[in-house]
Amino acid sequence: MLVFIHINKAAGSTVRHILRSSYGPHHCNVEPWHAPWTDPPFSSNDLRRLRKLYPRLESIAGHRVRGHVDLKENGTEFNYFTFMREPLKTCASRFQFNVHFRGKTDLVFEEWIQNDWTRNNQTKMIAGVADVAAAVRIIKAKDIFVGLTERFDESLVLLRALVANDLNIAYSRVNV
Repeated sequence: MLVFIHINKAAGSTVRHILRSSYGPHHCNVEPWHAPWTDPPFSSNDLRRLRKLYPRLESIAGHRVRGHVDLKENGTEFNYFTFMREPLKTCASRFQFNVHFRGKTDLVFEEWIQNDWTRNNQTKMIAGVADVAAAVRIIKAKDIFVGLTERFDESLVLLRALVANDLNIAYSRVNV
């Protein structure tokens, strides 16, 4: 099963579109059953419940899918992948998203960036903590494919060649 760790503001909407185009009803954008933005993240228990609705599931994606959570299911091999983006561009994009799309026009960047949740987001999505060494260990241990948003097309070609040879990488950009 393909498992996409959707890091905010790193081409995730386009990747989800590619997954839906490739796997159709065998793909699901997931959230934990308890609530979308609260701990804990998507888990093996969530996957078990999801299988009742999607018995032939081939790929999942979501902001609450995390590298540090071990998904387990008898007879299933999990192939994790993610896309990362240059951190300063990611940070600026996240701030702009809050201002323009969430309507938080009174946000001041210098104050916003002081919040702990705004920093080291990509590392936290992989490791659960702001520890780069831990994230690298998890990437190596789970053999997580990491594509780069700045090299999106090349990363997709590599993803298909190394991880998902049935992936349809013809795409239209989404949420630019």
